[in-house]
Amino acid sequence: MRGHTEFGRHLASSLLGDDVDVAYAYRTRDDRPFPHAVANTVLFLDYHRTGFPYAVVPMTVNCYGRLAIGRRGGMVRFTPDGGVPPFDPPSPSPRRCIDVGRAVARAALASDLRVALVASSSWSHGFLHDRGWRMYPDNDADRTFYESLTTGDHRPWHDATLEAIEASGQQEMLNWFCLVGAAEEAGLELKWSSYVETHIFNSNKCFAVFA
Repeated sequence: MRGHTEFGRHLASSLLGDDVDVAYAYRTRDDRPFPHAVANTVLFLDYHRTGFPYAVVPMTVNCYGRLAIGRRGGMVRFTPDGGVPPFDPPSPSPRRCIDVGRAVARAALASDLRVALVASSSWSHGFLHDRGWRMYPDNDADRTFYESLTTGDHRPWHDATLEAIEASGQQEMLNWFCLVGAAEEAGLELKWSSYVETHIFNSNKCFAVFA
C-alpha cells in the first residue's frame, strides 16, 4: 500500500487548523498491520490483484465506542458478579463526524491533487444490537438512511444521535457520516448506489458513488 506523505501532512495540518484535533503517524507499527477497514478496501478496489496504483492516506474513526471492546463485540453481557460491564469511552457523535467530513473535503479541495474519499464500513451489525437478538442487522434503521441518500434529503443523517446509532448497531456507519459531510461540503451528488440487505448474515452492505 503506497502512502502520500505530502498530502498526509497537508490533511493533518488543514484539519488541525480547522479545529479538528486529529492525531497522525508517519508509519505503522511493525507488529500491527492496517486494520481490515483499510486493508480490505484496497483489496476490493484491486479486485483482480494487479496491484493498486494509487496512493492511500488512511484516516480512521473510533467506531468501537462504548460497547464493542468492554463487551467483547457483544458476546459478553454481564460481569462475573452479575453486573453489566462498564462502558468504554464513546465514539464521536454523528454530528461531529459530519463536521469532520466537511473539514476533510475542504482540505482536499484546497490541494492540487485529484482526491477520492472512501468510507469503508458495513452498515448495522447484528451482534451489536439487542433488537435483532444479536443475530441480524437493524434493517429498518438502515433502510431509513439509505432512502435519505437516494432522495438527497440528508435530514436523518443530521438528526441522528450516538445513542440511536449504538442501539441499532450502526457504529461503523460513523465513517459514512463523514462521507455525507464531505459530499455536502464539496457539492457532490449521488450518481449510483446499491444496498444489500440480509436476515441471515451479520451486517448489511451499501455501495454508493458521489461525484
